[in-house]
Amino acid sequence: MKQKIGLLSLLSLLFLVSCQPGETSSSSPLQPSNSTPSVSSEPLPPSSSSSPISTSTETKDKEVTLVYKAYPALLDSSQGTVSVGSDGYKLNSVFTLSSGVTIDFASGKTVSVDGIDLASGGRFKFNGKSDSDHLNQKSLKITTTGKGTFRFACLGANGSDTSRTYTISKEDGTELYTSPKGVSTASSSTPDFYTYEIPEAGTYYLYSKVNGINFYYFDFTQKVELGDETGFALDTSALDTDTLIGEDISLTGLRVNATYSSGATLELESKDYTVDTSAFDKAKAGTYPIKVKYKNYPEQSFNVKVHAVKSIKAYYEVLQNGTGSKTVSRFPTVYKKNDTLDKTAIVVKATRDDDVEVNVTSKATITLPTTSEAGKKDVGISFINDSKTYEDKISITVLDSSFLTADSDGVYVVAVDSSITEEGTLSNNVLTFSSLQKAHDFLKTATSDDDKKKIAIKAGTYEEKVYIEIKNLTLNGEKGEDGTPSVTLKAAYDADSKDALGNPFSTYGSASVSVKESADAFHAENIVFSNSKFTSMAEYNRSNDSNKQAVALLCEADKSLFKNCSFKGYQDTLYARLHHQAYLDCKIEGMTDYVFGEDADILLRRCTLTSLYRNSDTNGGYVCAPKGGSSTTVGFVFDSCTIQGEESVVEGMVSLARPWAKSAIVHYLNCSMSNVVSKKAYGDTSDKKNARYESMSGNKPTDASFSEYGNTGDGALSAAVSGMSLLRETEYNSLISTLNTTFDFVA
Repeated sequence: MKQKIGLLSLLSLLFLVSCQPGETSSSSPLQPSNSTPSVSSEPLPPSSSSSPISTSTETKDKEVTLVYKAYPALLDSSQGTVSVGSDGYKLNSVFTLSSGVTIDFASGKTVSVDGIDLASGGRFKFNGKSDSDHLNQKSLKITTTGKGTFRFACLGANGSDTSRTYTISKEDGTELYTSPKGVSTASSSTPDFYTYEIPEAGTYYLYSKVNGINFYYFDFTQKVELGDETGFALDTSALDTDTLIGEDISLTGLRVNATYSSGATLELESKDYTVDTSAFDKAKAGTYPIKVKYKNYPEQSFNVKVHAVKSIKAYYEVLQNGTGSKTVSRFPTVYKKNDTLDKTAIVVKATRDDDVEVNVTSKATITLPTTSEAGKKDVGISFINDSKTYEDKISITVLDSSFLTADSDGVYVVAVDSSITEEGTLSNNVLTFSSLQKAHDFLKTATSDDDKKKIAIKAGTYEEKVYIEIKNLTLNGEKGEDGTPSVTLKAAYDADSKDALGNPFSTYGSASVSVKESADAFHAENIVFSNSKFTSMAEYNRSNDSNKQAVALLCEADKSLFKNCSFKGYQDTLYARLHHQAYLDCKIEGMTDYVFGEDADILLRRCTLTSLYRNSDTNGGYVCAPKGGSSTTVGFVFDSCTIQGEESVVEGMVSLARPWAKSAIVHYLNCSMSNVVSKKAYGDTSDKKNARYESMSGNKPTDASFSEYGNTGDGALSAAVSGMSLLRETEYNSLISTLNTTFDFVA
């Protein structure tokens, strides 16, 4: 018998249960709230395996040590799925995360656990509230059957660490411990481990009363009496029990565990039990029992299903290159003659007889056509199963680029019209396409970087996920009779939406239109950029997605200019990520951080910003959330803008900004502010309404650079409050001079 505790499976979540020989904790018991916590920077003892789902134990006098472990790497879609119950994320029988916790799989922090490097394993982002009610915090619930040692690893986010404390409470809210000072900050590459002795069986909560603590790992160590052997149990959670006709069944993930009266399980070695696969027939669709026998206990079995294939489908338009990746693979469908085709972005999936799709790309045949001649072509896709051939195709168009000529201003112009049925149709001597992406992709292959390019878009709604990757491109949408844009570009993705490989798009990838860093000098006029993932606040609230960020436009191209455009969304509408960007006479709406960005200088001039109603009488949302960076000089500048709210938004509860990092810079200059804008100072607890400037991820507005000048309206201030400053005349004039230099590309 292997001296191992078997992996358990609960609600389809993988989690780690392991044991160390005679492991004990040298830390002191849980201390009163004014005591210093037990801190260890030492990693856990290395295990004999580098696998992230390994287990081990030793028994002595029928006593066993159990270590229940949980960390984000075990929740990644490549190793399991995340199931959300009424009380949150079920990790295992000990740990439960509240559903408000964000799981970030791309944090980039280094955590060594049992010899496993979790540098890309991710983090749990608690982002606590300021109130002390533990049941309303984003928290970890610990449910134990006895006393034991609880340990976790965490880091504070960027910024001051003095406020990033954590608390452990009983189920009734009694605080057992609150850390007296902040944890180590993100500047440290390896988190500290904090250890506590849980005194008795019960339910406990770990949470933070402030934003900005990131947790990377939890474990709970408990000693139990092994007791008498009572039988055995099968664990097939790591076993794929579905195959296609002709495929062998792999039993590598099968775990057979001896069970004991204490409730503990020990994994058996394969020599201790027998597996009967004689009923399995890979040549015929059906359900087949796999039987397992151990000692004289009753035989147990599990079923393996062999499936027939119904059809295949090729996916090719958008593939994230890994979770949270900022690189996307696409297979374009418009080319010029003699272009080279690259099939690496094509994914082929087969639909089984139970309507489940499975990836068969490696077994499929993809036949690329020649592009030496213009015309319509097909990429052939075929897959053979059970002596049957299943086919699909991708239609592409190869065009003669000689039809593309520059106008009198030296600009290469193509058009987009949704009524077009044949790509590259000559309409008024202009090559015309049915979609913006197709028009863009042709210009990408048919022109050079230095060429000036324009896409004229006919009135209509274009539902497509668009990637702009070429320099010196202008999008010109038709205007209506009232002068407003009559062109809408929209798509329906949020951060939790997944591509054909199951990779979540993340906030970055959720954008309906992405203007990439390679697209310098991008211009857009008379266009509505919309993310239609949510069409109402009620729909937003009903969604079970944990990450509802849904970006309408992502822009990271230098010297980008938007005129008379609209941006529609709810959370994270406009992602002005990098470099220098300007927005003139635009309309932007949302309810949470609906203008946000990173290392960028952004000018918004004569824009109208509308905060949508959040179904709250205290929190009216946040207009912007800049981060700032090493290249940022002026930050986010709102010049002569109108700041307002929907009709239902309550007076005095909209925050103008919150800092994504301490380096955040925001200026509101000569803006008209309605009464929905809060006038309350940061730190004022007289009511529960938002302050004018709020904190974010532990970053306080008092540590950022938020200023105002010359604002008017019911929401304007005549005197500075905590969290911001009022510019003096000389400071304002100096800022205007800097703006003129920084945004010299704005006519």
